[in-house]
Amino acid sequence: MRVFLDTSCIIAAVLSQTGGSFRIVSEAEVRGITIIVSRYVIREAEKNILLKYPECAESLLNIASSFTFVRDPSLRDVKRLSEVVDKDDAPVLGAALLSRADALLTLDHRDFIQNIKVQKSFPLLKIMTPGEFIKEYFV
Repeated sequence: MRVFLDTSCIIAAVLSQTGGSFRIVSEAEVRGITIIVSRYVIREAEKNILLKYPECAESLLNIASSFTFVRDPSLRDVKRLSEVVDKDDAPVLGAALLSRADALLTLDHRDFIQNIKVQKSFPLLKIMTPGEFIKEYFV
């Protein structure tokens, strides 16, 4: 299974070793899950962690070392995707689609999970929280 993590999940994994995001990252290899991110997502996570939690910067480097990276989407793709999702989230959605991920994991309810336009436009991409993913796939 291929899973794309958005910025919120990476930050959550860095900040809490008891949460769902950390569990998915830490158990990915033994469960046959490929964790995919883009440079854009890592830059956003790094920027936020350095600004708000600089003491956790090394933890980000440690968990990111196990990720598979996909290229960022083109500016044209980002512009097109901005029609269905917030312009700041379009690079995340674009990278998830480029990666051919089975699921996009996010904690962003407003822009992804509850966004009907995204759900209807990309029905093959499961968009879910880490908790939902664990309930469905960690049986």
